[in-house]
Amino acid sequence: MFGVCIIGLALYFEAQQGKGVFTWMLGIGAMIGVPMSIPMLMGLFVKRAPSWAAIVTVCITMVPSVLGIYAKSIAGYFYGDAAQGAQAVDDLSIYLTGNPWSFQTKLLLNLVVGVTVFACTIPFARTSSQAYHDKVSAFFKRMHTPVDLATEVGELNDGKQLVVMGRFSMITGCLITLLCFAVNVSAGEHWAVLFVAGTVAGVGSILNFLGMRYNNRTRVLAEQAQSEAQAVCVTETI
Repeated sequence: MFGVCIIGLALYFEAQQGKGVFTWMLGIGAMIGVPMSIPMLMGLFVKRAPSWAAIVTVCITMVPSVLGIYAKSIAGYFYGDAAQGAQAVDDLSIYLTGNPWSFQTKLLLNLVVGVTVFACTIPFARTSSQAYHDKVSAFFKRMHTPVDLATEVGELNDGKQLVVMGRFSMITGCLITLLCFAVNVSAGEHWAVLFVAGTVAGVGSILNFLGMRYNNRTRVLAEQAQSEAQAVCVTETI
């Protein structure tokens, strides 16, 4: 059901005049993703921050984020002409940043506002309870604690993972070649499909080869260690 909704939204956005799915994806990502990502990333490096820093940062950053997405539409409403409003926004952006009102400009504006707002909340870290600060300290302690492979992971399985990922990539590359039946062969579009498929399958082949070699080397070392252990046992018995 979720996949059907995604496909439906993609078809709806594709039907919109003047904007494609990729343009909508960039706009929505800048409007929602960036304001939510800033406190998440800042929280990994800044320990002294109040408990409400994240929600305040997201809410305030959403304001310029939404205005950035609909700036040209809002300007067109006040100017009475969409083209004139869009041109006014571009002129203002060029005057302030030297570039038109593009995705990069919106992203930079969101980053500056988000980081600034989060930094302004740091002096208010004392307003949070001691229990919250204890949780933060425990989080940073756990984050900085190295992973103990023996107790937390167990036996290393790098070779198995390489083989699985390699074979999966090889199968994916083969399936991508089926897109040749859906493109315009006369225009040479199938070469692009074959290039992508070959790249994916080639990387998968390399991963599969490295994984098999790693497994063989590990097996040989294990057999040697077992043989040496048996030899030591025989020597001690004699």
